[in-house]
Amino acid sequence: QPRAVTAPTGLTPEGYAYKGKPDAPVTVTEYGDFQCPSCGLFATQAEAAFETQYVDSGKVRLIYHDFPLPQHEHAILAASAARAAGEQGKFWQMHELLFARQREWSTSANARGLMSGYANALGLDQKAFDQVLDAEKYTPALQAAAQQSSQRGVNSTPTFEVNGKLVDASQLAAAVEAALQGK
Repeated sequence: QPRAVTAPTGLTPEGYAYKGKPDAPVTVTEYGDFQCPSCGLFATQAEAAFETQYVDSGKVRLIYHDFPLPQHEHAILAASAARAAGEQGKFWQMHELLFARQREWSTSANARGLMSGYANALGLDQKAFDQVLDAEKYTPALQAAAQQSSQRGVNSTPTFEVNGKLVDASQLAAAVEAALQGK
């Protein structure tokens, strides 16, 4: 069962989902790929504690910037599923579910069918969700997001940008603390 989202949520002008107060003192952008095992580890093992400490407390606004890697066959499909869920107000719940079940869908010949099942599990309007995926509505935006990530100098996932500085997951908390202290 996905965690309840207590922080404010929304979309940036570029269409990326965020969680946390829009005017939080620190902005953290996660460049992530739903099919990346390291992103899965962060999401399932570290993200809840990070969000409790920084996002729910109003210190950080967390933006999820898609970076679907070309070697991951289902990365665009999964990112599209999260955005389709987002149209129904459940981006972060789908985000969590995709990472929790990454092993299941990432190696499946029926990843597309599994996505519909996840939508159903989250109580989404499955017909509307399926229409978004079948139309490949978000594919161009996600391909552009991958290009933007590369242009920004991101070469692995997850990479985090903390007030403009790129760090990896092991450096994230220290970078946020430094940013909060204005360093």
